[in-house]
Amino acid sequence: GQYPELMYLTAVGHGADQAQCEADARGAMAKIFKAQVSQVTSQWQGYFSQASSLGASFTAEATNITNFTSVSTDKALDGLGVQVKEHCPEAATVHCLAVLERDPAAGNLKSKILQLDGELRAKINQGDSAANQTQKFMAYAAAMEKLAEREALNVDLRIVNARHASQAPIDFQALVAKFTGAQAAVKVGLKITGTESKT
Repeated sequence: GQYPELMYLTAVGHGADQAQCEADARGAMAKIFKAQVSQVTSQWQGYFSQASSLGASFTAEATNITNFTSVSTDKALDGLGVQVKEHCPEAATVHCLAVLERDPAAGNLKSKILQLDGELRAKINQGDSAANQTQKFMAYAAAMEKLAEREALNVDLRIVNARHASQAPIDFQALVAKFTGAQAAVKVGLKITGTESKT
């Protein structure tokens, strides 16, 4: 009753001593995030596969989204204020309760997402206004990474407090269109200089 569901995310742990109990409680908290993190990873891998069928290569971006989402749980536990608040020794077992206060954690995540939204818009604007296709390509590739990181944080936010979750400034398909358009227009040339340049 001290930690109502609307205000707190909670997880119970058990162990032979306090240290084991707290580790178990944090592990139980981590499991709350893992299913959603796995889901968004699969979703993004699907996006990259679709884009690859159009001729775009997203090997680096696919790796990055996997990395972003794989550390999502660690961010949630270490950066959002998960605390073990209650301990209840009982015979040979200790029970404990890990709690995450929703509103402060959501505020922390939302702040990071807003910062990434600004960086994402800047990269897109940089690509839109770039003087050549190579610069456009590089800017849109960087935007892909920003969008991937942003969506990984948004997964955490939906778990902590869904009403604070938000849409990105650009959706994946629109960014892919920009990226593939720039990629198709990039031309690679070879210029040879030196004494053998005319042979």
